[in-house]
Amino acid sequence: MAAAVRARGHQAIVAPVMAVHMRTPAVDLAGVQAVLFTSANGVRAFAAMRPPPPDMVACAVGAATARAARDAGWARVDTAGGDVDALAAHVAATLTPDDGVLVHVSGAAAAGDLAAALAPHGFTVRRIVAYEVRPAPHLPEPARHALAAGAVDAVVLFSPRSARIFAELVGQAGLGSQAGAVTAFCLSQAVADALAGRLACAIVVAPAPRTDDLLALLSA
Repeated sequence: MAAAVRARGHQAIVAPVMAVHMRTPAVDLAGVQAVLFTSANGVRAFAAMRPPPPDMVACAVGAATARAARDAGWARVDTAGGDVDALAAHVAATLTPDDGVLVHVSGAAAAGDLAAALAPHGFTVRRIVAYEVRPAPHLPEPARHALAAGAVDAVVLFSPRSARIFAELVGQAGLGSQAGAVTAFCLSQAVADALAGRLACAIVVAPAPRTDDLLALLSA
């Protein structure tokens, strides 16, 4: 993402506000027809547990997750429209409940409930919690310094949780007023809603929850 931002002529500060901690749960794929991934971290966590079955499809929430699945060796990858609702709709339209259960590889705090969304369509979804995302203890120093100096024009936010944590860390650093001059570019309305009321900054939402749509806003 930073490389893509720089390619558009902007300076980029990488400021992770969360850290991923992998788990190693048992993975039983007997009777499973597909694995559902709602993040690239889920793909990486699965890869740490076992290689992808050559005859099984990976259903990815969006393009970035699909790329991660292909990089991890999945031969069959389906891609939805970029959010959990789109993934549920895609699965319901392309898979058949009688072909087997579905496995959703997720973090401890999953976005959306695929099991509940797909149950009315006759699917059984088994969730495997393969990783945990923990908040950073403080705002990364390069970001803190740039905000304090008034040198930040925009922040790019990809998830509701990262938006909430970013706002909390900014407040913790005493930089709420400086962040008010920043424009927050949010991947989806859910991300924008998580930020609204926490920071008094301008908010822009991508027209579709895809990285390319978000990048296009930065180039506008």
